[in-house]
Amino acid sequence: MRIAYCTNVRLPSERAHGYQVSAVCDAFIKLGHSVEIFSPFRINTVQENFSDYYGVSDQIKINYVGSCDYIKNKFFPSVMGLWMMNKSMRSLLPESLKSFDVLYTRTEALLPALLSLSIPTIMEIHRLPRRDKYGFADRCNKCVKVVCLTSPMKNELVSWGVSEDKVVVEGDAVDIDKFESLPDRTTARGKFDLKEGEFTVSYAGSIKTMKLDKGVSQIVEAVKQIASGGVNMKALIAGGPEKEVENLKQSSGENINVLGQLARNEVKEVYSASDLLVYPAPKTSHSYFMRDTSPMKIFEYMSTGKPMICADTPPIRDVLDESVTLFYEPGNVDDLSTKIVFAMENAEEMHAMAWRAKERVKEYTWDKRMERIISCV
Repeated sequence: MRIAYCTNVRLPSERAHGYQVSAVCDAFIKLGHSVEIFSPFRINTVQENFSDYYGVSDQIKINYVGSCDYIKNKFFPSVMGLWMMNKSMRSLLPESLKSFDVLYTRTEALLPALLSLSIPTIMEIHRLPRRDKYGFADRCNKCVKVVCLTSPMKNELVSWGVSEDKVVVEGDAVDIDKFESLPDRTTARGKFDLKEGEFTVSYAGSIKTMKLDKGVSQIVEAVKQIASGGVNMKALIAGGPEKEVENLKQSSGENINVLGQLARNEVKEVYSASDLLVYPAPKTSHSYFMRDTSPMKIFEYMSTGKPMICADTPPIRDVLDESVTLFYEPGNVDDLSTKIVFAMENAEEMHAMAWRAKERVKEYTWDKRMERIISCV
């Protein structure tokens, strides 16, 4: 099939959503489909082409829609630039899409234009809108399939009136091959100046997302707390943005190595050097953490075969349970410290959990995910 992937995000992009788009499209290529991306014209600091930047198939064609970067245009301040960009894309897209078999998007703002063509359309939802809920539900019912990242998201969408038959739950996924063989552990630990016997706890991911604190400081505080009792341990924190890196460095001690933003191959070195991976979350009722997020990092962690501790939030329970990870109460540093100490003292049990996680993640590859989704057409 000829698939058009329509998005309003800048591509290539250093942000996670750009990588997610590339992974979805690359999976379609591997399944034997042809894919063209339609993305807005943007002035981009990333100079590499799409396939080289993400390490995906060069068969993915990318089309840039329009000739004005409304986001960086001084005449369209703040959200006005985004509004103008979406309006422009809705106007320009339909003429380019008429020959495609399937339209695919994760951008709710483009959905009206796609549905106007009467071509089977798949909507992948990463965040539920706060306004026009019932109008959005009506548009979802006109799609051939609606993909929710989490069960809590699906449940709310159905409560708005979307037919349950149209909705599937498919979280994010992973390219297992990229994590099957990690770099040499001794070399990786040497790179990060980790000494023999230092138990190493690590996190790789954004420190903040959508201006929301992801709880990374809990790892810092927990490790400082444990190390103050004379325990020989270190923490590696990889991720940005740069402003948050500097803030975190100021609150960190000698047991914390804040690495900043790393390239993907360097993140693999962090995994290799680690004894335990942690996925944190703050104590909050925010919908991002409680309903919408399906962290790609969780699937990466599972692929590494390393033991892990995760904040216990409803979306995470779609993938993980107590047989594959230790859970801790989000925002609770004392509970996180207790779980880290348990992991240090029960290595055999933790490695058994990590092995089960690595087996489970085989069902969460991008290829299998997209095969399940596209089978509805």
